Amino acid sequence: ILDMAEDRDKIFISIESDEKSGQFIVLNKKDGLTSWFIPGKSYMFRIFLNSVYIIFVDGDNNFFLIKADSEDGRKFWHHPVNEGLSAYTINKDVVTLKYIDGSTESLNSSTGDPLM
Repeated sequence: ILDMAEDRDKIFISIESDEKSGQFIVLNKKDGLTSWFIPGKSYMFRIFLNSVYIIFVDGDNNFFLIKADSEDGRKFWHHPVNEGLSAYTINKDVVTLKYIDGSTESLNSSTGDPLM
């Protein structure tokens, strides 16, 4: 288990099986059953309001930020990020991505579109 968090109804768990593999699984607190999951390794995730923001890597070593519905896992949007991502902050309007080289990106929280 890489990371774990919870909200009122669910437990969110990032599981690693090797360097590039794993799954992001969400369990229902009432009965312990799996509510939803996404195959792939999640490096970081944050729950904000009714969404979960997850940094994933695919089999080709491409990194993405995915915004999904925390209730059912439905993907709202995804945005490619480089592997130098060091942190990200979220508010109701903007997601700010911060990279090791000092650069930043700002995205619209609702759409994932880059902000100029």
